[in-house]
Amino acid sequence: GPLLGEAIPITDALAQIGVRPEDVRYLVATHLDPDHAGGTDLFPNAEIVVQQAHYDAARSGQYERYQMTRAHWDVEGLRYRFVNGDTELLPGITLIESSGHGPGHQSVLVRLPETGPVLLAIDAITRNPGDMLPEERPDNPMDVDSAAARVSVRKLTDLAEHEGVTRIVYGHDANEWKTLKKSPVYYQ
Repeated sequence: GPLLGEAIPITDALAQIGVRPEDVRYLVATHLDPDHAGGTDLFPNAEIVVQQAHYDAARSGQYERYQMTRAHWDVEGLRYRFVNGDTELLPGITLIESSGHGPGHQSVLVRLPETGPVLLAIDAITRNPGDMLPEERPDNPMDVDSAAARVSVRKLTDLAEHEGVTRIVYGHDANEWKTLKKSPVYYQ
């Protein structure tokens, strides 16, 4: 995907807010594409939370793109927690199974005390579709199953409406990126 700003190592971004890699307890692996999984091995104490179906698909070797960062996510000593379907990870953090871009892709619904519910659509919805119905979503060449991707878009847009989501963060929307708070500033 396109680079959406000045790239700095994740460890440097965390250091800006006083968080060391060893302080991280949970790492949500939405999917193992190279632009999402390159630093998975940087967090020695984290439990990596991934959909079982996605991990199995990535380990199978069937999808070349997941192999690009395999040296970061398939490392001895990493601790994984496998989930199946929509799962409450912690109070206020719900993982939403949103296959299509990849098998077992997951999005994240975060309920913030001041901002309200925020949906991190990740690559289930890469750009703000505007008024487009999920069923009209054009095929994305990076999706492994376009029909499942459209089902996931409908699921996420319905969830956003039902939950009163105040913001959806799309996976690769350069225009939206310009409007988002970035570390060390954050949503509360």
